[in-house]
Amino acid sequence: YDQRVTAGLRVADSNTHVAVKPLKLLVHLARLLLPPPSVSPRRILVPYSGSGSEIAACLLAGWDEVVGVEADPDLCDIARARCAYWLARGRL
Repeated sequence: YDQRVTAGLRVADSNTHVAVKPLKLLVHLARLLLPPPSVSPRRILVPYSGSGSEIAACLLAGWDEVVGVEADPDLCDIARARCAYWLARGRL
């Protein structure tokens, strides 16, 4: 079990998303898509953002702006907590 799935969540909470992806892999993929610094701001849209793995990975990879779209409010809360944790930490 990877602790990065629940990083940033309160002890009583759990990540209920059915398809949490590995952050290390997603950071690698986000870096492959990252435009050069001459493109500013570097923005990306994450539709169906679920529990925020892709959003957190894009932030860790260096994207300037990340917009996530998710219909489930419970997953939005999980995504906010996870992204805040990883953004404050700044690395995996």
